[in-house]
Amino acid sequence: MNKPLIDLIGVYRLDDDDIDYEYYGEVFNPQNAQNVYLVEMLIRKPLTEVSIGEITQESDLPLGYRQAPYDEVFLNEQGTEVISEKGITSPFRLAFFFHYLDFEKPMKTPFGDVVLPSCPDNGIPSRLKGKIKYVEP
Repeated sequence: MNKPLIDLIGVYRLDDDDIDYEYYGEVFNPQNAQNVYLVEMLIRKPLTEVSIGEITQESDLPLGYRQAPYDEVFLNEQGTEVISEKGITSPFRLAFFFHYLDFEKPMKTPFGDVVLPSCPDNGIPSRLKGKIKYVEP
């Protein structure tokens, strides 16, 4: 049986010791990030065939106006090393922040819908700490 082209690895709630945070020199404020989650996916397609801006959730808004991945980072297949866009081979992991995630709706991707868990995991895995930075928009 063929594996799906995209798998959800996890959805993580942000805690103050989980990530590097930048907002005009301020320290992490959980109130500022209460509607932000880190999403991690395994993608089994070359990056050239992935339109990251098309990863979203169903909305009444047109595609270009919906929430989309923010501050994305590319990782190796195991999710242990950050890789540059030039070094990406399939499969790879994509980690990104997503604002106002609705856990009752699937994520829409170019490869089909991805069902979300009913609630996020608390904190991000230690293998991601220090590898991803949230810069508040």
